[in-house]
Amino acid sequence: MISVIVAIFNPIWIQLKATLLSIVQQERIITEIIIADDGSNEDYSTLISSFFEECNYYNYKILRSKENKGTCFNVYNAIMHCKYDYVKCISPGDCLFHPYTLQEWLNYMIEHNSDVSFSKAVYYDKSTHKQIKICGNPKYKSIYRKYPINKMIEYLLIPDAALGAALLVRKTIALKYLKKIVGHVTYCEDYYLKLYVFDNGKLLFFDKNTLWYEYGEGVSTSEKWRQRVKVDKVECAKVLYKMSGSDIRWKKIWEYQIRTGNLPRWRFFMFPRLIKYLFIKKDFDNVIGDNEFMYLHKLFED
Repeated sequence: MISVIVAIFNPIWIQLKATLLSIVQQERIITEIIIADDGSNEDYSTLISSFFEECNYYNYKILRSKENKGTCFNVYNAIMHCKYDYVKCISPGDCLFHPYTLQEWLNYMIEHNSDVSFSKAVYYDKSTHKQIKICGNPKYKSIYRKYPINKMIEYLLIPDAALGAALLVRKTIALKYLKKIVGHVTYCEDYYLKLYVFDNGKLLFFDKNTLWYEYGEGVSTSEKWRQRVKVDKVECAKVLYKMSGSDIRWKKIWEYQIRTGNLPRWRFFMFPRLIKYLFIKKDFDNVIGDNEFMYLHKLFED
């Protein structure tokens, strides 16, 4: 059983509808959908409820904030309303890859006794609905292809983070670490995973595509967004600094990021095993065939 959080703010209905449809169509698994509206100008509650009624889907909640409080708080608040043990966050325009995605993914996590898992995603152009050939996150997927593993140094210092939209996490873990950054980090809610990894948490790589990830000219690729991310990185570094205790090496790294907004180049000398990543090839995603894209096209047509 999985609680799927759909975080929205002034969404485009056709994108939101496609996302919801991809969740409703999940088979062999019980889901609940939490609509977390972070203060949209328009109230989508009636439209969303009508859609669910047409689909005969009733296991949902709509949470609507009166004002925009930022993605981090919005997701944290939504998770507190989830009733199932595992949570998945998704945004309008992003869609689950096929009808058995969540069932296969959760089974894999249970089989490996995992609390946190990430997967691959297919990046697609929102205008053409065609694949964008890109090196997704993480860039060096091969280092995770074993078992639940802690790769703190690589994850935090390359840095080589998982795609936030491609996470499936135990609810208690998400709440524990989100609580540490709420009020500090505003938009990058997936930064809580940095804290989890820094706390020796293990990651499980589900080496399959689980998501159609909308990518292109938009908020997440704009200069304004990059500046917001930089601020959130600094705020997250402040939390990581406090978690460093008496470890001088890590405290120096976070001090530098707090001061400059960037990771220090001398981290490669502090942790020599990072040097090889300057030379090895990144893992580009596989090209998806037209037949697989038919599912995405169908979601937007219905």
